Amino acid sequence: MKMNEIKKHLLSVSCFVSLREMSLSYCDDLSSDILSDLLQKPKALKVLHVEGSAMVEVVFDIDSLLTEGQKVLNNLTNLELENLPTMTHIWKHGPQTFMGFQNLTKLSVASCHQLTNILFPLVATILSHLQELSISECRRLTVILKEEDEHEATRLTTESELVFPRLKSLALIDLPCLRCFYSGLQCFTWPSLESVWIDCCKEMTTFTAGTSKTPRLREIAVNGQNHTIEGDLNTDLRRLQQQLNDGNTSDSTFTSSPME
Repeated sequence: MKMNEIKKHLLSVSCFVSLREMSLSYCDDLSSDILSDLLQKPKALKVLHVEGSAMVEVVFDIDSLLTEGQKVLNNLTNLELENLPTMTHIWKHGPQTFMGFQNLTKLSVASCHQLTNILFPLVATILSHLQELSISECRRLTVILKEEDEHEATRLTTESELVFPRLKSLALIDLPCLRCFYSGLQCFTWPSLESVWIDCCKEMTTFTAGTSKTPRLREIAVNGQNHTIEGDLNTDLRRLQQQLNDGNTSDSTFTSSPME
């Protein structure tokens, strides 16, 4: 059955409104428009998994998902995106402010090779409950957080800091073009961050261009080796990557993920 037929049948079923988990795997004709239509109906959706769909360029088109007076997918807790070869945006469009995604705790993105960034600051500030962030094998990814336009970049320079209040675990794996988490001079605070795993990200010599406060972070894992934080995250990452480039650090990799 084609996705258009599935969409027509599902959207007419009243129980679809109460759907809690949605997994869409290797649906050849699943497009961004069809995905937006599917996501408008289930108000209780907690888990979304999209994999192997070659026509999905945008997962969340905010303009399409916005309903007056309602928050966008505010019950979603777990988002997994894998092997989406044409996806250029996870979040796209939308007004300057909108409400939604405020219960998302886990975001995992893998093998999405057209992505150049993951988050915009507007979305990042909404994801106040995010606890686990795992990004792997995205060949063109250069930064995790990027300003969407010049207006947003100007606004950020006037704010004191960006905070990821509940993020506990960050894994950046096999991202050959990744330069940093964020290239702007904004300061970051990570009050809950306990685990940082960076593996095969040879271009990443800076975590953030501004300062990063990580009061609970004691160790950082780089290419399979655990290292005690000696100063700040930026300084230690730069030192460890330099050691790796000089051949003084083992090139082994983890065989298991710290994400649980």
